[in-house]
Amino acid sequence: MPFLYPLHDAPFDFQRYTRYGLQRDAKQAALEIVGMRKTGHAMRTAGLLVCLALAGGIHAQKGWRQWLLLPLALPAIPMINLSAWLLSHLWPDWSHMAQGHELKVTKP
Repeated sequence: MPFLYPLHDAPFDFQRYTRYGLQRDAKQAALEIVGMRKTGHAMRTAGLLVCLALAGGIHAQKGWRQWLLLPLALPAIPMINLSAWLLSHLWPDWSHMAQGHELKVTKP
């Protein structure tokens, strides 16, 4: 389930679930959770959000502003991704910041 991601498919963006919401929903659906894990290291998630904010800001502009910002973002985005990847190998993960969750459920 995607969790930490910008609004998309408005006004039909209803699929944001925390691990607690997923547990509740699985229970209400009479499903047993066999396994659950968060996806995305906190540093990679932070890097993803920064890159999306940069790209989204450029996409929202029109005309000369878009062309002015694009050369600034083009080198920044790969550097942010590389930095986030490196930090994810050096920095401890934070369980409260995820890109989403993977669930394995069974119906008893």
